[in-house]
Amino acid sequence: MRGGLRASIRFSSPRAIARGCASLGALDRPQGLENPPMARKCGADSGRARQIYAQVIQNRAEIDDFIAEELVQMFIRCGSLSDAVKSLDELRIQSVVAWTATISAFARLGHRGEAFFLFHRMLLEGVLPNKVSFISIASACSSEDEADFLCDRIVERDLQRDRLVGTALVNLYGKFQRLDEAWTIFCALEGRDLVSWNSMLSAFSEHQQWRRSLELFKAMLLQGLSLDSITFLAALKACANLRDLSQAKLVHGQICESGLEGADMVGNTIVDTYGKCGSIDDALAAFERIPAKDIVSWNVMLASLSQNGSSAEAVSFFMIILSSSAWILTLSWQPRC
Repeated sequence: MRGGLRASIRFSSPRAIARGCASLGALDRPQGLENPPMARKCGADSGRARQIYAQVIQNRAEIDDFIAEELVQMFIRCGSLSDAVKSLDELRIQSVVAWTATISAFARLGHRGEAFFLFHRMLLEGVLPNKVSFISIASACSSEDEADFLCDRIVERDLQRDRLVGTALVNLYGKFQRLDEAWTIFCALEGRDLVSWNSMLSAFSEHQQWRRSLELFKAMLLQGLSLDSITFLAALKACANLRDLSQAKLVHGQICESGLEGADMVGNTIVDTYGKCGSIDDALAAFERIPAKDIVSWNVMLASLSQNGSSAEAVSFFMIILSSSAWILTLSWQPRC
């Protein structure tokens, strides 16, 4: 797909749009665009979308940004991205909204190369990216060189301190394990919110910077942020890998205060963390508090017993499971002898 798309972008020449139409007098809007949002009625019918597009370029001497954006969005809704690119090229669209929408569509579908190539084309066409453009293309960067190129363009627009754009950069540099750059950007962000903090915390956690994860978690507490499951899961992961029981209890206490002990994955992760910290009593107590135990809950508890040398307790626990309806969930577990 990439080769064909790039050839289309590079070599298709701009179409002369209804030359001489002005001499024909006033023109009616083409059917389907009496009110531009009517183009949305084509739904997923790419054939109908092409008919509307052809009608527009045949009957209008000029295409304003509003119409151009609607045409591009029409093709995107139909899933015909090649037609969206063609319209950008043929109509020589200068609307940042239309370019960004097309780039975002390619990025969402995993066509990262095409998305980044279109971003380059947008710049070459003299269309200035906005915040949404930068955030959209950040998810499409697949190399450190692309990340650096994007960061340079953001700095040129002096948007690196913007909360949304800067958070996208934190995620991007975190993905490439460039934690110092991510930290520098994070520290310079204006109006950091929970998403910004969690992005930095996740970057530390994903790259096994356990001490830095816990330090950042404590800083979040001092900031008085209303923490969520993402925050607590990253903090618990750090405690488990450090085998730090005291910190695990601190995090667990904050979870209880936040009312998230029964949230998805949180209860199971608490059990797992206590197991890895060597506290079976705390693991069992946390297991009992899980309101809706699932396959993960039972297996995590069994693994905690087994990993801590409590084979007899593990077997007893397994027998309890066999006598209940939960036994089918644990067939993969084997006690350590």
